[in-house]
Amino acid sequence: MISEFYPHRFSSAIWHTINLAYPLALRINDHVTRLTLSEVDWAKLHALRNRPALLLPNHPSATEPSVLAGVSRQLREPFRYVATHEIFPGWRGWIIRSMGTFSIRRGYPDFRSLRMCEHALLRENCKMVMFPEGETHMQNDTVIPCHKGAIHVAFRCLSRFASEGKPTRNALPIFPLVVRYRYISDPCPVFDIALERLETAMGLPTDRSKRLWERARIAALRVLEGVEREYNLRPKADAPVNERIQAAVRYIEQRIVTLTNVTPPSEPVMSLRMRTLYNRVFEYEASLTDGATFYTKQLHQRRLLAVRAAITDMNRLQNFMVAADGMVGGPNASAERIGETIYRLEREVFGFSRTHPLREAIVVLGDAWDVSQFYEQWTENRRRGMRAAVIELEARLKTLLAGVLHLSTPASA
Repeated sequence: MISEFYPHRFSSAIWHTINLAYPLALRINDHVTRLTLSEVDWAKLHALRNRPALLLPNHPSATEPSVLAGVSRQLREPFRYVATHEIFPGWRGWIIRSMGTFSIRRGYPDFRSLRMCEHALLRENCKMVMFPEGETHMQNDTVIPCHKGAIHVAFRCLSRFASEGKPTRNALPIFPLVVRYRYISDPCPVFDIALERLETAMGLPTDRSKRLWERARIAALRVLEGVEREYNLRPKADAPVNERIQAAVRYIEQRIVTLTNVTPPSEPVMSLRMRTLYNRVFEYEASLTDGATFYTKQLHQRRLLAVRAAITDMNRLQNFMVAADGMVGGPNASAERIGETIYRLEREVFGFSRTHPLREAIVVLGDAWDVSQFYEQWTENRRRGMRAAVIELEARLKTLLAGVLHLSTPASA
Protein backbone atom coordinates (compact mmCIF):
# COMPACT_ATOMS: atom_id res chain seq x y z
CA MET A 1 0.00 0.00 0.00
CA ILE A 2 1.07 3.63 -0.42
CA SER A 3 3.02 4.70 2.64
CA GLU A 4 1.16 6.66 5.27
CA PHE A 5 1.89 10.33 5.90
CA TYR A 6 2.76 11.08 9.52
CA PRO A 7 2.06 14.72 10.47
CA HIS A 8 3.83 16.14 13.47
CA ARG A 9 1.97 16.13 16.77
CA PHE A 10 4.07 18.65 18.62
CA SER A 11 3.63 18.61 22.38
CA SER A 12 5.18 21.37 24.46
CA ALA A 13 5.06 19.15 27.57
CA ILE A 14 6.94 16.29 25.85
CA TRP A 15 9.40 18.73 24.26
CA HIS A 16 10.32 20.15 27.67
CA THR A 17 10.47 16.68 29.24
CA ILE A 18 12.79 15.31 26.53
CA ASN A 19 14.99 18.38 26.88
CA LEU A 20 15.54 17.59 30.56
CA ALA A 21 17.05 14.22 29.61
CA TYR A 22 18.73 15.51 26.44
CA PRO A 23 22.40 15.67 27.58
CA LEU A 24 22.32 12.10 28.89
CA ALA A 25 20.44 10.81 25.82
CA LEU A 26 22.89 12.53 23.48
CA ARG A 27 25.83 10.92 25.25
CA ILE A 28 24.31 7.43 25.38
CA ASN A 29 22.66 7.29 21.96
CA ASP A 30 24.93 9.48 19.86
CA HIS A 31 28.19 9.47 21.85
CA VAL A 32 28.35 13.27 21.82
CA THR A 33 29.22 15.05 25.05
CA ARG A 34 29.07 18.67 24.00
CA LEU A 35 27.64 20.95 21.36
CA THR A 36 29.72 23.91 20.17
CA LEU A 37 28.59 27.03 18.31
CA SER A 38 30.45 30.31 18.08
CA GLU A 39 29.05 33.42 19.76
CA VAL A 40 28.55 34.93 16.30
CA ASP A 41 26.41 31.99 15.20
CA TRP A 42 24.38 32.06 18.40
CA ALA A 43 23.76 35.76 17.78
CA LYS A 44 22.42 34.96 14.30
CA LEU A 45 19.94 32.48 15.78
CA HIS A 46 18.89 34.72 18.68
CA ALA A 47 18.22 37.54 16.22
CA LEU A 48 15.65 35.24 14.60
CA ARG A 49 13.88 34.12 17.75
CA ASN A 50 10.20 33.38 17.13
CA ARG A 51 10.65 34.07 13.43
CA PRO A 52 10.54 31.47 10.63
CA ALA A 53 13.73 30.34 8.95
CA LEU A 54 14.88 27.38 6.88
CA LEU A 55 17.89 25.53 8.35
CA LEU A 56 19.71 23.25 5.87
CA PRO A 57 22.41 21.09 7.53
CA ASN A 58 24.78 18.50 6.09
CA HIS A 59 23.84 14.91 6.93
CA PRO A 60 26.81 12.51 7.15
CA SER A 61 25.33 10.38 9.94
CA ALA A 62 22.21 9.66 11.97
CA THR A 63 23.33 12.10 14.70
CA GLU A 64 22.58 15.46 13.04
CA PRO A 65 18.86 15.49 13.99
CA SER A 66 19.89 15.08 17.64
CA VAL A 67 22.46 17.87 17.28
CA LEU A 68 19.86 20.23 15.81
CA ALA A 69 17.49 19.28 18.62
CA GLY A 70 20.25 20.44 20.96
CA VAL A 71 20.44 23.77 19.16
CA SER A 72 16.67 24.08 19.52
CA ARG A 73 16.96 23.26 23.22
CA GLN A 74 19.63 25.88 23.90
CA LEU A 75 17.72 28.45 21.88
CA ARG A 76 14.60 27.53 23.90
CA GLU A 77 12.58 27.44 20.72
CA PRO A 78 11.02 24.30 19.19
CA PHE A 79 11.97 23.48 15.61
CA ARG A 80 10.15 21.45 13.00
CA TYR A 81 11.85 18.58 11.15
CA VAL A 82 11.21 16.23 8.26
CA ALA A 83 12.37 12.61 8.31
CA THR A 84 11.95 9.59 6.06
CA HIS A 85 8.64 7.83 6.70
CA GLU A 86 10.23 4.42 7.44
CA ILE A 87 11.25 5.49 10.97
CA PHE A 88 7.80 6.59 12.16
CA PRO A 89 5.98 3.39 13.13
CA GLY A 90 6.21 2.46 16.81
CA TRP A 91 7.18 4.30 19.97
CA ARG A 92 10.13 6.07 18.38
CA GLY A 93 7.85 7.61 15.80
CA TRP A 94 5.51 8.80 18.55
CA ILE A 95 8.37 10.58 20.31
CA ILE A 96 9.81 12.31 17.26
CA ARG A 97 6.34 13.40 16.11
CA SER A 98 5.79 14.91 19.56
CA MET A 99 9.08 16.77 19.12
CA GLY A 100 7.82 18.37 15.90
CA THR A 101 8.89 15.89 13.21
CA PHE A 102 6.78 14.77 10.27
CA SER A 103 7.38 12.30 7.48
CA ILE A 104 8.48 12.63 3.89
CA ARG A 105 8.64 9.95 1.21
CA ARG A 106 11.81 9.40 -0.75
CA GLY A 107 12.35 9.97 -4.41
CA TYR A 108 9.67 12.38 -5.56
CA PRO A 109 7.73 15.44 -4.30
CA ASP A 110 5.64 14.40 -1.31
CA PHE A 111 3.02 17.14 -1.50
CA ARG A 112 1.53 16.38 1.90
CA SER A 113 4.92 16.85 3.50
CA LEU A 114 5.71 19.93 1.41
CA ARG A 115 2.43 21.53 2.46
CA MET A 116 3.27 20.87 6.12
CA CYS A 117 6.72 22.45 5.61
CA GLU A 118 5.02 25.51 4.19
CA HIS A 119 2.52 25.57 7.07
CA ALA A 120 5.30 25.29 9.67
CA LEU A 121 7.16 28.23 8.16
CA LEU A 122 4.28 30.54 7.28
CA ARG A 123 1.59 29.69 9.83
CA GLU A 124 3.45 28.31 12.85
CA ASN A 125 6.41 30.73 12.40
CA CYS A 126 8.80 27.89 13.18
CA LYS A 127 12.33 27.18 12.10
CA MET A 128 12.20 24.30 9.65
CA VAL A 129 15.10 21.79 9.55
CA MET A 130 15.55 19.92 6.28
CA PHE A 131 18.54 17.78 5.25
CA PRO A 132 19.16 18.57 1.58
CA GLU A 133 21.57 15.65 1.06
CA GLY A 134 18.63 13.39 1.80
CA GLU A 135 20.46 10.40 3.25
CA THR A 136 23.44 9.64 5.45
CA HIS A 137 26.76 8.78 3.82
CA MET A 138 29.23 8.45 6.75
CA GLN A 139 31.74 10.94 5.31
CA ASN A 140 31.99 13.94 7.62
CA ASP A 141 34.39 15.76 5.28
CA THR A 142 32.20 15.44 2.17
CA VAL A 143 28.97 16.98 0.85
CA ILE A 144 27.09 14.75 -1.57
CA PRO A 145 24.73 16.14 -4.27
CA CYS A 146 21.66 17.75 -2.74
CA HIS A 147 18.00 17.01 -3.38
CA LYS A 148 15.81 19.86 -4.57
CA GLY A 149 13.12 19.41 -1.88
CA ALA A 150 14.36 22.15 0.46
CA ILE A 151 14.65 24.65 -2.39
CA HIS A 152 11.19 23.62 -3.57
CA VAL A 153 9.83 24.47 -0.12
CA ALA A 154 11.54 27.87 -0.23
CA PHE A 155 10.08 28.61 -3.65
CA ARG A 156 6.60 27.57 -2.50
CA CYS A 157 6.84 30.04 0.37
CA LEU A 158 8.03 32.83 -1.90
CA SER A 159 5.19 32.03 -4.30
CA ARG A 160 2.78 32.47 -1.42
CA PHE A 161 4.31 35.85 -0.58
CA ALA A 162 4.08 36.93 -4.22
CA SER A 163 0.43 35.83 -4.48
CA GLU A 164 -0.38 37.94 -1.42
CA GLY A 165 1.36 40.98 -2.90
CA LYS A 166 4.26 40.81 -0.43
CA PRO A 167 7.90 41.34 -1.44
CA THR A 168 9.99 38.21 -1.99
CA ARG A 169 13.38 39.83 -1.36
CA ASN A 170 14.79 38.61 1.98
CA ALA A 171 11.35 37.24 2.80
CA LEU A 172 12.55 33.84 4.08
CA PRO A 173 15.94 33.55 5.82
CA ILE A 174 17.76 30.39 4.72
CA PHE A 175 20.79 29.19 6.66
CA PRO A 176 23.04 26.44 5.30
CA LEU A 177 24.98 24.92 8.19
CA VAL A 178 27.41 22.08 8.79
CA VAL A 179 28.04 19.75 11.71
CA ARG A 180 31.62 18.58 12.21
CA TYR A 181 32.49 15.90 14.78
CA ARG A 182 35.74 15.76 16.71
CA TYR A 183 36.86 13.28 19.35
CA ILE A 184 37.30 14.82 22.77
CA SER A 185 40.35 12.66 23.59
CA ASP A 186 42.80 10.42 21.76
CA PRO A 187 40.74 7.47 20.45
CA CYS A 188 43.71 5.52 19.08
CA PRO A 189 43.94 2.99 21.95
CA VAL A 190 40.26 2.19 21.43
CA PHE A 191 40.82 1.91 17.67
CA ASP A 192 43.71 -0.47 18.23
CA ILE A 193 41.40 -2.79 20.18
CA ALA A 194 38.66 -2.46 17.55
CA LEU A 195 41.03 -3.29 14.70
CA GLU A 196 42.43 -6.29 16.55
CA ARG A 197 38.88 -7.55 17.03
CA LEU A 198 38.18 -7.09 13.31
CA GLU A 199 41.46 -8.71 12.31
CA THR A 200 40.73 -11.73 14.48
CA ALA A 201 37.23 -12.08 13.03
CA MET A 202 38.57 -11.94 9.47
CA GLY A 203 41.63 -14.13 9.98
CA LEU A 204 44.14 -11.29 9.58
CA PRO A 205 47.34 -11.01 11.61
CA THR A 206 47.57 -8.12 14.06
CA ASP A 207 50.70 -6.20 13.10
CA ARG A 208 51.19 -3.22 15.41
CA SER A 209 54.25 -2.13 13.46
CA LYS A 210 51.74 -0.81 10.95
CA ARG A 211 49.88 2.41 11.58
CA LEU A 212 46.16 2.42 12.28
CA TRP A 213 45.20 3.69 8.84
CA GLU A 214 47.25 0.90 7.21
CA ARG A 215 45.56 -1.76 9.32
CA ALA A 216 42.14 -0.27 8.56
CA ARG A 217 42.94 -0.30 4.85
CA ILE A 218 44.02 -3.97 4.97
CA ALA A 219 40.81 -4.86 6.82
CA ALA A 220 38.77 -2.96 4.22
CA LEU A 221 40.42 -4.90 1.40
CA ARG A 222 39.60 -8.17 3.18
CA VAL A 223 35.95 -7.09 3.35
CA LEU A 224 35.99 -6.38 -0.39
CA GLU A 225 37.44 -9.84 -1.01
CA GLY A 226 34.64 -11.36 1.08
CA VAL A 227 31.98 -9.50 -0.91
CA GLU A 228 33.54 -10.71 -4.16
CA ARG A 229 33.50 -14.32 -2.94
CA GLU A 230 29.91 -14.03 -1.77
CA TYR A 231 28.73 -12.75 -5.15
CA ASN A 232 31.07 -15.02 -7.10
CA LEU A 233 32.91 -12.09 -8.65
CA ARG A 234 36.34 -12.97 -9.99
CA PRO A 235 38.42 -9.87 -10.71
CA LYS A 236 41.78 -10.14 -12.42
CA ALA A 237 44.71 -10.54 -10.08
CA ASP A 238 46.07 -7.11 -11.03
CA ALA A 239 42.73 -5.31 -11.20
CA PRO A 240 42.79 -1.89 -9.46
CA VAL A 241 40.79 -1.71 -6.24
CA ASN A 242 38.45 0.99 -7.53
CA GLU A 243 37.70 -1.10 -10.62
CA ARG A 244 36.84 -4.06 -8.39
CA ILE A 245 34.51 -1.88 -6.31
CA GLN A 246 32.77 -0.61 -9.43
CA ALA A 247 32.24 -4.20 -10.58
CA ALA A 248 30.74 -5.15 -7.21
CA VAL A 249 28.46 -2.12 -7.27
CA ARG A 250 27.25 -2.96 -10.79
CA TYR A 251 26.53 -6.54 -9.74
CA ILE A 252 24.58 -5.45 -6.64
CA GLU A 253 22.66 -2.90 -8.68
CA GLN A 254 21.60 -5.55 -11.18
CA ARG A 255 20.74 -7.96 -8.38
CA ILE A 256 18.46 -5.37 -6.74
CA VAL A 257 16.77 -4.53 -10.04
CA THR A 258 16.10 -8.24 -10.61
CA LEU A 259 14.81 -8.86 -7.08
CA THR A 260 12.40 -5.93 -7.02
CA ASN A 261 11.68 -5.41 -10.73
CA VAL A 262 12.37 -1.65 -10.47
CA THR A 263 13.66 0.49 -13.32
CA PRO A 264 17.49 0.59 -13.39
CA PRO A 265 18.97 4.01 -12.57
CA SER A 266 20.50 5.95 -15.45
CA GLU A 267 22.64 8.58 -13.72
CA PRO A 268 26.36 8.53 -14.64
CA VAL A 269 27.55 9.30 -11.08
CA MET A 270 27.53 6.29 -8.76
CA SER A 271 26.29 8.19 -5.68
CA LEU A 272 23.31 9.46 -7.66
CA ARG A 273 22.63 6.00 -9.08
CA MET A 274 22.56 4.53 -5.59
CA ARG A 275 20.26 7.29 -4.36
CA THR A 276 17.84 6.65 -7.22
CA LEU A 277 17.96 2.91 -6.54
CA TYR A 278 17.23 3.49 -2.84
CA ASN A 279 14.26 5.65 -3.72
CA ARG A 280 12.84 3.16 -6.20
CA VAL A 281 13.17 0.20 -3.84
CA PHE A 282 11.45 2.06 -1.00
CA GLU A 283 8.72 3.18 -3.38
CA TYR A 284 8.30 -0.41 -4.56
CA GLU A 285 7.99 -1.55 -0.95
CA ALA A 286 5.40 1.14 -0.26
CA SER A 287 3.34 0.00 -3.27
CA LEU A 288 3.07 -3.61 -2.11
CA THR A 289 -0.34 -4.69 -0.89
CA ASP A 290 -1.28 -7.66 1.24
CA GLY A 291 -3.55 -10.26 -0.34
CA ALA A 292 -7.06 -11.41 0.54
CA THR A 293 -6.32 -15.15 0.41
CA PHE A 294 -3.76 -17.35 2.11
CA TYR A 295 -1.80 -17.76 -1.11
CA THR A 296 -1.71 -14.06 -2.00
CA LYS A 297 -0.57 -13.31 1.55
CA GLN A 298 2.26 -15.79 1.06
CA LEU A 299 3.22 -14.09 -2.20
CA HIS A 300 3.22 -10.75 -0.41
CA GLN A 301 5.59 -12.07 2.25
CA ARG A 302 7.96 -13.33 -0.45
CA ARG A 303 7.98 -9.91 -2.10
CA LEU A 304 8.76 -8.31 1.25
CA LEU A 305 11.68 -10.71 1.71
CA ALA A 306 13.04 -9.67 -1.69
CA VAL A 307 12.77 -6.00 -0.75
CA ARG A 308 14.57 -6.55 2.56
CA ALA A 309 17.35 -8.43 0.78
CA ALA A 310 17.68 -5.53 -1.66
CA ILE A 311 17.84 -2.98 1.18
CA THR A 312 20.50 -5.08 2.94
CA ASP A 313 22.57 -5.13 -0.25
CA MET A 314 22.28 -1.36 -0.62
CA ASN A 315 23.30 -0.78 2.98
CA ARG A 316 26.37 -2.96 2.45
CA LEU A 317 27.61 -0.71 -0.34
CA GLN A 318 28.84 1.86 2.17
CA ASN A 319 30.66 -0.84 4.09
CA PHE A 320 32.92 -2.23 1.38
CA MET A 321 33.41 1.06 -0.44
CA VAL A 322 35.84 2.14 2.30
CA ALA A 323 38.37 -0.02 0.44
CA ALA A 324 38.47 2.60 -2.34
CA ASP A 325 41.75 4.41 -2.87
CA GLY A 326 42.08 7.32 -0.45
CA MET A 327 38.98 6.53 1.59
CA VAL A 328 40.89 5.76 4.78
CA GLY A 329 43.03 8.83 4.21
CA GLY A 330 46.63 7.63 4.00
CA PRO A 331 49.53 8.66 6.26
CA ASN A 332 47.82 11.92 7.26
CA ALA A 333 44.49 10.32 8.04
CA SER A 334 42.66 11.94 10.91
CA ALA A 335 41.31 9.89 13.78
CA GLU A 336 37.81 10.82 12.66
CA ARG A 337 38.38 9.33 9.20
CA ILE A 338 39.78 6.13 10.71
CA GLY A 339 36.78 6.01 13.04
CA GLU A 340 34.37 6.26 10.11
CA THR A 341 36.18 3.36 8.43
CA ILE A 342 36.03 1.20 11.55
CA TYR A 343 32.34 1.98 11.93
CA ARG A 344 31.59 0.62 8.46
CA LEU A 345 33.85 -2.40 8.82
CA GLU A 346 32.20 -3.35 12.11
CA ARG A 347 28.76 -3.07 10.53
CA GLU A 348 29.84 -5.42 7.76
CA VAL A 349 31.66 -7.96 9.93
CA PHE A 350 29.58 -7.95 13.12
CA GLY A 351 26.28 -6.53 11.87
CA PHE A 352 26.52 -3.46 14.13
CA SER A 353 29.04 -0.87 15.25
CA ARG A 354 30.84 -1.58 18.52
CA THR A 355 33.37 1.27 18.81
CA HIS A 356 32.12 4.71 19.89
CA PRO A 357 34.71 7.14 21.31
CA LEU A 358 33.08 10.24 22.75
CA ARG A 359 32.90 13.30 20.48
CA GLU A 360 31.94 16.94 20.38
CA ALA A 361 29.66 18.30 17.66
CA ILE A 362 30.83 21.59 16.17
CA VAL A 363 28.02 23.47 14.42
CA VAL A 364 28.88 26.24 11.97
CA LEU A 365 26.08 28.43 10.68
CA GLY A 366 26.41 30.13 7.32
CA ASP A 367 25.22 33.64 6.56
CA ALA A 368 21.56 34.16 5.75
CA TRP A 369 20.96 33.30 2.11
CA ASP A 370 18.40 35.21 0.06
CA VAL A 371 17.14 32.71 -2.50
CA SER A 372 14.78 35.21 -4.15
CA GLN A 373 17.14 35.80 -7.10
CA PHE A 374 16.79 32.13 -8.00
CA TYR A 375 13.05 32.32 -7.44
CA GLU A 376 12.81 34.99 -10.13
CA GLN A 377 14.79 32.74 -12.46
CA TRP A 378 12.56 29.82 -11.44
CA THR A 379 9.40 31.69 -12.41
CA GLU A 380 10.85 32.06 -15.93
CA ASN A 381 12.29 28.55 -16.27
CA ARG A 382 11.56 26.17 -13.41
CA ARG A 383 14.14 23.54 -14.27
CA ARG A 384 16.96 26.03 -14.75
CA GLY A 385 16.09 28.10 -11.69
CA MET A 386 15.83 25.04 -9.47
CA ARG A 387 19.12 23.61 -10.69
CA ALA A 388 20.94 26.91 -10.19
CA ALA A 389 19.65 27.22 -6.62
CA VAL A 390 20.61 23.62 -5.75
CA ILE A 391 24.12 24.16 -7.13
CA GLU A 392 24.45 27.31 -5.04
CA LEU A 393 23.28 25.46 -1.91
CA GLU A 394 25.84 22.70 -2.48
CA ALA A 395 28.58 25.30 -2.95
CA ARG A 396 27.67 27.05 0.30
CA LEU A 397 27.67 23.78 2.25
CA LYS A 398 31.04 22.77 0.77
CA THR A 399 32.54 26.16 1.62
CA LEU A 400 31.32 25.93 5.21
CA LEU A 401 32.64 22.39 5.57
CA ALA A 402 36.02 23.28 4.06
CA GLY A 403 36.37 25.92 6.77
CA VAL A 404 36.18 23.34 9.57
CA LEU A 405 38.07 20.39 8.07
CA HIS A 406 41.10 21.36 10.16
CA LEU A 407 39.05 20.63 13.29
CA SER A 408 40.03 17.02 13.67
CA THR A 409 41.97 14.77 15.99
CA PRO A 410 45.40 13.63 14.73
CA ALA A 411 45.87 9.87 14.67
CA SER A 412 48.79 9.36 17.04
CA ALA A 413 49.32 5.69 16.18
